[in-house]
Amino acid sequence: MREGKENYDELLVMWDIQESLLQSYRGIFITSESIILAIAAIILSTKLPLIAIILTAPGFIILWLWWSICKNRAMDVSFIQWLLLKIDDKEYTISEPVRIFKNWQNTGKYKEIEVKKDRYFKELLKSTTRWKMENGKSSSSYIHDNMDYVL
Repeated sequence: MREGKENYDELLVMWDIQESLLQSYRGIFITSESIILAIAAIILSTKLPLIAIILTAPGFIILWLWWSICKNRAMDVSFIQWLLLKIDDKEYTISEPVRIFKNWQNTGKYKEIEVKKDRYFKELLKSTTRWKMENGKSSSSYIHDNMDYVL
């Protein structure tokens, strides 16, 4: 049996919650963008097309909010995955997982380690889907740019 199984299970639950929140946020933002787009399309079909152009401002604000909130939540998901991998590799034993997670959210550090600079954490961020969402490039250009990693 894994040492600290209760804490490992607690981390798995935390990962599931963070992943669910991330997917919920994405759904909310996609819905709100769709509503603004539909309103703009309806207005364009009337005699007041200038108002549709004005709707681009809230559209861009929602897009910026979506990107920043989802990126931060995705980092939280990756952090918990990183911790789970470190436990699997027997590099860490985890006590107080919630406190560790909250400290990560506030400081970006775990035990004075800047996690975002950790080699294994960076590997978690190389998911082609995630990279495409956060950087706006196609997955084929990502694969081309990172051929060593893919092979």
